[in-house]
Amino acid sequence: DHVDGRIAPTGFWILDDGDMQHGHYFDAGLCAALCDLWRQVSTDPHVIDVGCGRGDYVRQFLQAGLCALGIDGNPRTPDYCPSALVHDLAYPLQGVDPSMCVMCLEVAEHLPPQHETALVDNLLSLLAPEGVLVLSWAVPGQGGLGHFNERENAYVVELMVGR
Repeated sequence: DHVDGRIAPTGFWILDDGDMQHGHYFDAGLCAALCDLWRQVSTDPHVIDVGCGRGDYVRQFLQAGLCALGIDGNPRTPDYCPSALVHDLAYPLQGVDPSMCVMCLEVAEHLPPQHETALVDNLLSLLAPEGVLVLSWAVPGQGGLGHFNERENAYVVELMVGR
């Protein structure tokens, strides 16, 4: 089931204004730590937030003086984050330059298993050589609305290394 039509078959959320106000999590402490990390990784950080949702992290990165781009499948995302582009992560992404700083927080578990390698390929294509990828992927039993693909950490590491 795709949660009453709010999730596309490939995993991205299809949300209206009311839904966009709920169900997204922003951690200010994590965001501050990520800003510090990105500044250590690059003197001129360009951050790509894959599966950015409302773009909360993107907006905070921009306010902190970083360059940032959000990517999300939800066609409403640019209404909340003008620095975002709409793309279904189950399909190859083209036209975005690789970055030293890429993040993908709690996104992969929403894509059906048959699309997980496409997401990983997109993440790796966005990551510049010697770049840093911050990835979180829900583990089995974590639970959550629209979780179709929770994975053990060892599985995710093997999936990434095997690409």
